[in-house]
Amino acid sequence: MATLSSAKKSYEDAKAEGTRLQEAQWANVIGNMLKKSGKYAEALKWLSIDYNLSVKYLSQNHCLPACQSLGELYLCLEVFQHALLFQKKHLQLAEDANDLVEQQRANTQLGRTYHEMFLRSEDDHFSVQNARKYFKAAMKLAHIIKESPPTNNCSFLKEYIDAHNNTGMLEFDLDNLEEARKILTKGLEICNEREVVEDDDGRSRLHHNLGNVYMKLRMWDSAREHIDMDILICQRIQHRQGEAKGYINLGELHYRVQNYQEALRCYQKALDLTNLMEGEDALLKQIHQNIGTVKKATEVMNELQKEEQNLKMLTGDKEDARGRSCERHCLLQIIASLDCLIEKSRTTLAWAKLCEFASMKKIIASELDNKQMLIDSFLVIGESYENLREFDKALDWYTRSWKEYQFIGDFEGQALANINIGNVLDHTDNWQGALAAFKESYKLAVRANLPYVQITALENIHYSYMIRFDKAEEARRVKLLAEELKQQRNKELHTENVPEDLCSSSNSRSKCAILVSENIVHRNAASRPIFLSSADKHNRLCQVVSFKIDKDVIHYPMKATAKLSIESMKVELACLYYLGLPVERRSDGILPIIKDIKLGGRVIESLETLEATVSEHMGQVLFDACIGGWNQKRLIKLYTDCCNTLCETPNMKVLMKLYDWEMTDGDVAASGCGLQDFSITPLLNALDAYKEIAMLDLSHNLLGNRTMEKLQKVLSGTTAYGLWLDVHCNLFGPTALLKICECPVLVARLEVLNISENPLTDACASYLLDVLEKCKVLYSLSMERCCITSRTILMVADALDAGSPLDRLCIGYNDIDENALASLLVKLGSLKRFSSLNLNGLKLNKRAVDSLCDLASTLPLYELMLRETGIGMDGASLVTNSLFIRTNEIFKLDLSYCGLTSNFALKLSTNSCMICGIYELNLSGNPIKEEGSNALSSMLLNSKCCLRVLVLEKCELGVTGFLQIIQAASGSLTNSSFEELNLADNVKSLHVADQVGLDDGCKTTCQGEFSFIQKVSTAICRATNLRFLDLSKNGFSKQSAEVFYSASNWVAVGGELIKITQSQPLWHLLSGMGQPTTQILEVMTRSGARGGVYRRNKNEIRNTDLLSELTPKECFQLGDYSDQGPEGVSWLNKMWMNHRPN
Repeated sequence: MATLSSAKKSYEDAKAEGTRLQEAQWANVIGNMLKKSGKYAEALKWLSIDYNLSVKYLSQNHCLPACQSLGELYLCLEVFQHALLFQKKHLQLAEDANDLVEQQRANTQLGRTYHEMFLRSEDDHFSVQNARKYFKAAMKLAHIIKESPPTNNCSFLKEYIDAHNNTGMLEFDLDNLEEARKILTKGLEICNEREVVEDDDGRSRLHHNLGNVYMKLRMWDSAREHIDMDILICQRIQHRQGEAKGYINLGELHYRVQNYQEALRCYQKALDLTNLMEGEDALLKQIHQNIGTVKKATEVMNELQKEEQNLKMLTGDKEDARGRSCERHCLLQIIASLDCLIEKSRTTLAWAKLCEFASMKKIIASELDNKQMLIDSFLVIGESYENLREFDKALDWYTRSWKEYQFIGDFEGQALANINIGNVLDHTDNWQGALAAFKESYKLAVRANLPYVQITALENIHYSYMIRFDKAEEARRVKLLAEELKQQRNKELHTENVPEDLCSSSNSRSKCAILVSENIVHRNAASRPIFLSSADKHNRLCQVVSFKIDKDVIHYPMKATAKLSIESMKVELACLYYLGLPVERRSDGILPIIKDIKLGGRVIESLETLEATVSEHMGQVLFDACIGGWNQKRLIKLYTDCCNTLCETPNMKVLMKLYDWEMTDGDVAASGCGLQDFSITPLLNALDAYKEIAMLDLSHNLLGNRTMEKLQKVLSGTTAYGLWLDVHCNLFGPTALLKICECPVLVARLEVLNISENPLTDACASYLLDVLEKCKVLYSLSMERCCITSRTILMVADALDAGSPLDRLCIGYNDIDENALASLLVKLGSLKRFSSLNLNGLKLNKRAVDSLCDLASTLPLYELMLRETGIGMDGASLVTNSLFIRTNEIFKLDLSYCGLTSNFALKLSTNSCMICGIYELNLSGNPIKEEGSNALSSMLLNSKCCLRVLVLEKCELGVTGFLQIIQAASGSLTNSSFEELNLADNVKSLHVADQVGLDDGCKTTCQGEFSFIQKVSTAICRATNLRFLDLSKNGFSKQSAEVFYSASNWVAVGGELIKITQSQPLWHLLSGMGQPTTQILEVMTRSGARGGVYRRNKNEIRNTDLLSELTPKECFQLGDYSDQGPEGVSWLNKMWMNHRPN
C-alpha cells in the first residue's frame, strides 16, 4: 500500500502545481493499481479523472492510455458496451498515431471483449466473428512488431505472448482442443526462448488455460502441473483474482476425478480470496454454487457405493435363482439397480463406472430378451466412451444403437442416436459428417412428431453453421425455426431445465463446465452440440391433474405429448380407477364408463378446453369424471392378476385396448403397445386362462420368435372356430411360421394371417410351404416387406394347388423378379376362390403384365392393388381390359403412382363396363391434370356410374380440375352410392382470378379466390351423398374456411369441418386450420343429426344401433388412425369383425 500512498501523494502534488499532464498520468497509475488489486469501483473513479483531464486539457494522443485502461476495467466489470466504446476509441487513436504496439493492444482487448460476449450468449454469431477478427489482427501485428521492434525500446513480447493466449482461449471455446493446446504451448515456448521472468502474469494465463485444455482432454497429470504453476505465479505477484480462479480450476479437477474433499478445500481457498476483493459477486456466486454441487455429488457417491453392495447381493441371488420361476423377477431387480447406478454415475461424472454398469445392463437385457432395453444400453455405453474421449468406440456403439433402432422402426431412438453420432464426429473434426447426422436426426424427429428432439437437433445444426462453418444466415434461419418450435411447446428445451445442484453431462457435452467451472474461459454450453442419452426419451415434463371418479380421486399426469382426444383420456382414467381399487373390488373386472368430464357443472368438450382450464387454475383444480355405466372385462381382470403374479406393472396401452367394450369377447387387440418377448408374458398368461380368442392383433410391437412359441401354447387350448392372427410390423423371424405349423389348433383354425413387415427372409420358404399346405381354412395371407425374394415366391407357386382355399394374397414391396412373379400368377389362376391380389411396390415389366392379364381373364378379381408398380399407360390399359372379361364389377382398383396420364382417365370415362363396374378407384400420384378431370367429371355424372370411392390425391388437377370434380360430385345425384372423394394436394395456389374464368366480373385476384371458394362451398353443400371429403394440402386459409363455416348444416370444431345431413355426417379435412387432422375422431363424436342430435360416440352407438350404418370403407378410414390412440384401433377392429366375409 506504500506504493499506492506515494502515487496518491504525487497526484496531489501535480494537482497543486496545476500540471495537467502529470495529474492525468498519476491518476492512471493509481487506477491501474487499484484495478489490479480488485478494487474496481475506486479504480473507475481514478481512471475517469485521467480520461476527463486528457479530453479537456491534453492532446488526443494523451487520451490513449485512459481509453486503454477504461476499456480493460469495463471488461473486468462485464459492462461490455462501455468496454467496446473505449476500446474502439483506443484503436482509432492508435491508428491515427500509427502506433503499432497500441494497435495490437487495442485489437487484443476488443477480441477479449467480443470473446466474453460470445461466451455469455446463446447464438451471438456477430461476437464470435469479431473475436476471431480482432484476435487475428492482434496476432498479425505482434508478428510485425517482432520482426521490426519499435525504436523506442518498447517491448513487444508481452503483447506477442498475450496474442497466443487469447487465440488459444478462443480455439478452446470452439472445442478445437488440439489446436488450442498447440497455440498455448507455443506461447510458453516463446516465454522460455525470450527468457521471460518466471513470475509473469502472461505465463500465469498460459498455464491457466493449458490446465483447462488438459482437463478437457482428461490428461490429469498435465492439467495439475499447469494449474499449480498458475496458482504459484499469481501468489507471487499478488494477483488475487487469478489465484482464486486457479483454485476454482483445481477444485474442478478434483471434482472430475471424484476427489470431493480436496475439491471442497480448493473452493474454500478460492472463496477466502474472493471475499478480499470488491465487485466479484458473480465469482462468489459461482464458488458457492460449485461447493453445493460437490456436496450433492458426495451424497450421490455414497448412495452409489451402497447401491453397488445391493447389486452384488442381487447378482448372487441371480445365480441361486437360475432355472427357477423367480429368475426373471431377480433379473428385473438387477436392471432396476443398474438403472439407479447408471444415473448416479452420470451425476458424479464417473464415466468408467457408467461404462461398467451399462455393459452389465446389456448382458442382463440379453438374458431378459428385452430388445428395447438392450439397444438403450448401447446408447449409454456410447455415452460413457464419448465422455472418456474414446471416440472410435463411442461411434461404434452409437452406430450399433442407430442400426438396431432402425431395425425395430424406433424413430425416436434413431433420432437420438444420430445426435450423439454427430457429437462424436464433431469431436473428431468431421464437421460435415456431424452436420449431416444432425440434419438426419431432425428429419426423423419431424417424421415421428417429436418436438423436443426437433429442437435439440436444430440447436446442434445451428451450432454447426455458426461455429464450424461460419454461415450466419443459415444459423439465423435455423435458430428462428428452433425458437418457433419452443414457443409452440410453450416451455424450455429439456436440457436447459437441469437443476442447479446437479452436474449431469448426459444433457449437454459442456454442462459440467457450466455448473462446476463456470468461470474463466469455457462456459458457452448453449451454443455447443447437445448430447442426449436414452434416458431423455422418457424425461418429459408433465403436470398432474386431479379427477374425482365415484368417491375416489385419480391423479392423472398430463404428458407433454398430446393425446388423440378427450375420449382416450376418459378410457385411461377408467383404467387408472380400476387399478386403484382394492383387490376384492377388482374381482369381477368391472370398469366405469366415463360419460362426461365436468367442472362446476360445465361439460369439458375437448382436450384443448381441459388443458386451458388447468392452465387457468395453475393446476389447482378438481374435475368430475361422471360415470355413465359400467363395463365388464374379464380379460382385464385376468391380465392385471397375471401382472401381479409376475411382479409386473400393467401396461396402460394394453389396458386401454382391452377396455374397448365395442370389441366382442373373442376379439383381442394389443397393437402398438410397445410389447416385447418378455413384457407380453402377463397378457399371454391371461389369454391362456381366457380361452375365447377369435381375433388376435399384436401388430406394431417388438415381438420375436419366443412370443410365437408361447402363443403356440396359448392357442392350443382355445375353442375351435375361425382365427384371425395379425402380427405385422414386429421382429418375427422365419421360425415363427414353423411354430404355427407345429400347433394343431392353429393349423385347424387359422383363416387370416398378416405377417407383413417382419424379417422373415428366404429362410422362411419351407415353413411357408407347410403353412399353405396344412392350414386348410387359410384364405388371406399378407407378406409385404418381409425381405423375401424370388426364391421363396417360386417355392410358393410350386406348392399351390387347385384345392387351396386362398382368396387373398399380399406380397408387395419384396425383391421379386419377373420370372418368379409370372410363375406365381399362373398358379394363382388355377385356384377356385382367389379374388384379391396386392402387388404394391413390385416393378412390373411386360412379361409380368401379360401374366397378370392372363390371371385377370381367368379369374374374377374383385380387388387389385398395383401402387408404385410402374405399370404405365399401356400396362394399365391391358390390365383393366382383362379385369372385365370374367366379372362385371371390381370392388377396389389401386393404380396410384403408376405413371398414368389424362388418356387413362379418358379411357375410363368412355368404357361402359368400367363406368358401371368399378366401386373404388385410386389414381393418386398420377399426373391426371385438368384434361383428365374433364373425363372423370363426365364419368361421375354418368347415371350408370357405380363409384363409391375416388382418390385423386396429388394428381396436379389445378384449380379448374379441382372445381370440376367437386361440382361433378355434387351433381352425381343419380349415383347414391358415391361416398368418398379425396382431392388432397392438387391446388398449388388459390390466386385463381387470372388462371380460369371463374367469374368474368372479377377484377382482382382476391375476388377470383373468393368466387372459387364460394363455388366449392356451393358444390359441397349439394353433395348430399358424400360421407368423406379430403381437401387437405390445398392451401385453404382460415379466411377461406369462413365461407364453408357460413354454409348451412356445417359445424366447425377445432380445425375440422363437419357437414350434418339428415342421416349422416360428411367428414371433411382442411389443412392449415390450426388443428391436426387426427382430431377427426373427436369431431365425429361431437357431430349431431337425425332430428336433433345423435353422437357417433361409443356409448350411444350401442343404444341407437348405428353400427349397421357404417360401411367397411368408413370404418377403414378410422382404422388409418390406429397408431394414434385407442379409438382408431377400436373402430378398425369393429370394422374387421362386422364386415369380414362370412
